[in-house]
Amino acid sequence: MQSYTDELRLRLAHEAAELGTWHWNAADDSNVWDAQMLRIYGLTAGTFDGSWDFWVESIYPDDRAQAIAVVQVAMAGCSTYVLRNRIVRPDGTIRWIEAHGKVLADEDGAPAGTIGCVRDVTDRVELERRKDAAAARALLLQQVTADFARALTPAQVASVHAESLERVRTLVGDSLSVEDEQLLDTLTSQHAIAAERAELVRRTTAISDELQYSLAPSPLPELEGFEAAAIYQPGGDVLEHVGGDWYDAVAAGPGDLLLVVGDVMGRGVRAATTMIPVRAGIRGLMTVESAPHALLAAADEMVSRDAPDDFVTVVVARLSASAGTLELCSAGHVPVVVVSPDGSTSLVGSGTGTPLGITSPSAREIERIPLPPGSVVVLVTDGVVESRERDIEEGIDRLRARVAELASGPLDTLVHEVAALADARLGDDVTVVAARVR
Repeated sequence: MQSYTDELRLRLAHEAAELGTWHWNAADDSNVWDAQMLRIYGLTAGTFDGSWDFWVESIYPDDRAQAIAVVQVAMAGCSTYVLRNRIVRPDGTIRWIEAHGKVLADEDGAPAGTIGCVRDVTDRVELERRKDAAAARALLLQQVTADFARALTPAQVASVHAESLERVRTLVGDSLSVEDEQLLDTLTSQHAIAAERAELVRRTTAISDELQYSLAPSPLPELEGFEAAAIYQPGGDVLEHVGGDWYDAVAAGPGDLLLVVGDVMGRGVRAATTMIPVRAGIRGLMTVESAPHALLAAADEMVSRDAPDDFVTVVVARLSASAGTLELCSAGHVPVVVVSPDGSTSLVGSGTGTPLGITSPSAREIERIPLPPGSVVVLVTDGVVESRERDIEEGIDRLRARVAELASGPLDTLVHEVAALADARLGDDVTVVAARVR
């Protein structure tokens, strides 16, 4: 009675789990499949002949070799095994099954047969396939979204779109599910947004380039007694490739050269729009006033009136070849490097002069030093000396050392090499002006 109860309980459990069972006896080569096993394989009673070949033929051709190999390994070791493969029913329907088998051994340890159970896992496999496909679509969409975000030109957007379509074809093949069509709709929308953004970038960049062209400094004057060179590299980003740095140079009487380098704090269009009137105003003042301290005092009034909320630093240097002197006044700007004919260097204008437009009880310091023939004067903006990796004092020391190395060579080389000291990661404007007394 107990064995019958146990058998009934096991059968009910198999039915609840929709498990089919088999038992193959190696001694007489009999293979018994229960009713659920037959249903899983699409068979009716009496249609299964119990042979190995019948079972082999039921396996989907692409899965056949692997399934046979797994069973053969288990037979050799009298071990358990698990199969997960497709089968083909007599009506041509393809289903996924999962089989758990055990190889039985006789008294001598030789294989005596197998027993096991089988479950139809087609629905589970299809669910896993849909989950995998959904994950693949989500990953593709995430990657393409990032690619579109980095595409800033129409050509780049078109390239990303073409590549995304090719990746979709590889992912989904020839047939499209509803989810695949939704993915294509999303990519189409992202393409349209990216194309619109790229066109906006193109227009903004064109405006920025035109503005930058209009901000180009005037050519350096050719004066007897001096040679000069300068470089200006705007900071900002691809949209706003303009900045607030500027420089100017004018003749200030026979044998004198007046140099100005300034910097409006910030970058981009906002800094440039502040710089334009400040530069123009100081340029106008330079035509009537060449004393550095007086020029900055007049500029104070102009900046406090026209740009009271902006932070502007300027250095003005008057080089006199006839008198052999340098007169300098700084409004909170980076010190000027002077290299003497013997190769020694000094920093001028490293005092505490206040930026333009800021009321201060103390007057700015006026510095005068000898400037014999062969001397080199170098003015820069803070983009040359600022860095994420070092403080500004170390940056000034690097500037001073680099200028000393290059002072005896061509000034064009000097200004380009000094500009290369800038930390490109900051995206700041860079200005370098150099003059040599002949």
